[in-house]
Amino acid sequence: MPLSVDELVGNKTAIKQLINAHNIQVKNLASALQQLTKKEGEIGYLRTSPFIAIIGVVVGAIGAVVAGIGVNLATANPPGELGIVMIFLGAALVMVAGLANVLFPFARRWFNREAKSKP
Repeated sequence: MPLSVDELVGNKTAIKQLINAHNIQVKNLASALQQLTKKEGEIGYLRTSPFIAIIGVVVGAIGAVVAGIGVNLATANPPGELGIVMIFLGAALVMVAGLANVLFPFARRWFNREAKSKP
């Protein structure tokens, strides 16, 4: 049932209730806007995470190939020092590929924080 201005004139209780209802709506709006911002960030993450997974697979495959070539070079006659370097490089690439999916959400938050702090 809508209120008219005439009902509010001189009615302190009704005015207080109206102000309280308004304040509650302002708090609800702020909460909804905060939830909307959070959901937009989650959507951004879900849009980019498949590309990070693909990059991780490619980097992991390259790392495995580099490590395999390194093993072949390290076990050749005469053994080469380049093979040992390639084994470590391949292992590092495989580890980076494995950690990419795990660390992506943290890196995304860190980069977004840096972008928001700039004027």
